[in-house]
Amino acid sequence: MAKYESKVYQHGTLGMLVPGLFEGTMTVADLLKHGGWGIGTASGLDGEMILLDHVPYLAQSNGEIRILKPEEKIPFATVHFEEIKDSFKVENLTQKELEDKILADYPYKNVLFAVKIVGNFSTVKTRVVEKQTRPYCK
Repeated sequence: MAKYESKVYQHGTLGMLVPGLFEGTMTVADLLKHGGWGIGTASGLDGEMILLDHVPYLAQSNGEIRILKPEEKIPFATVHFEEIKDSFKVENLTQKELEDKILADYPYKNVLFAVKIVGNFSTVKTRVVEKQTRPYCK
């Protein structure tokens, strides 16, 4: 059985976002010291950050994707360094079939884990929040 020891770094908490603390408090450059892939958001809840192979992509509400600059700040992110333990190849699976395969091979329940999927997809659906402006709603 594979040993799972990766560390997860989280900047900010959902408990901070709920009351409207949306301003960035850590630069992207500093965040990258803690991991090369993960998820988060930009200052003002401006879209969804996808950190992949040390590149901080920002999916925006207008459908465009841009790369965040090192000096930009983020209020929330969960990241880690890639440490692939196991891999497998599959073809032509539905999302449900892929989820079932991943969960069947993972030995722990109720423990965070990351999955990297490499492939060609006809569509990719993202969830994106529109940038909020001050005063932020609570």
